[in-house]
Amino acid sequence: FWLKCEAARAPHSRACVRVRTLSLAMPVCLRRSSFHCRGCDAEVAEAAALLPVGDPRVVPEGQLRGEPCEVAGKQTTHYSAVQSFLVNPLPRSFDLVLVGDMSVESDSAPGAAVTRAAAIEVGPPATTENTWFEGRAHRVLICAGCGSHLGWSFAGSGGDVFYGLTFATGKLWVYAFLALALLLCCYQCTSDRGNALMAVIALAITVLKMGPHVLF
Repeated sequence: FWLKCEAARAPHSRACVRVRTLSLAMPVCLRRSSFHCRGCDAEVAEAAALLPVGDPRVVPEGQLRGEPCEVAGKQTTHYSAVQSFLVNPLPRSFDLVLVGDMSVESDSAPGAAVTRAAAIEVGPPATTENTWFEGRAHRVLICAGCGSHLGWSFAGSGGDVFYGLTFATGKLWVYAFLALALLLCCYQCTSDRGNALMAVIALAITVLKMGPHVLF
């Protein structure tokens, strides 16, 4: 998935455009004019539903960073955020875009005006704690077909909702923790005072515990 992002530029200067390539391991991918779930390839939203740059409903909060970009020929905003250690002991980074609707035409009724919900909200009730958008209560959003994590819903006090679709997830701290565990295991196995058996067992337990963080 390619995002054509326009860098900030001074008056009378030449427009500076850079192309950013996001990770191939992404929860949502863009195909032609619609977004699809990476888990089951189901269509989850239309590119036409992307929120435009400067949408008054969108007020970023906290460490969220945004920059204008072009997706499927439409001008929108690409957001980047990093979790706090207070929220997640193994913080992740996320790249996302916002859409205003996640209803798509039902495959069971081609040509008919029948739509289906492409995603469902799960988990705890919506909360504004640690939200990325001012005044918006968020909930986890998963694919209605396979249950893969797609992003979050952000609801306002008046019932207005938009959705953040995740295109890339960074897991730097997860990999760093696994690398540290491997180094400690190697040290125990090569040290005269180390216990190789216990080191291997500890490493195996660590890998099993960290597996879900790596895969999902």
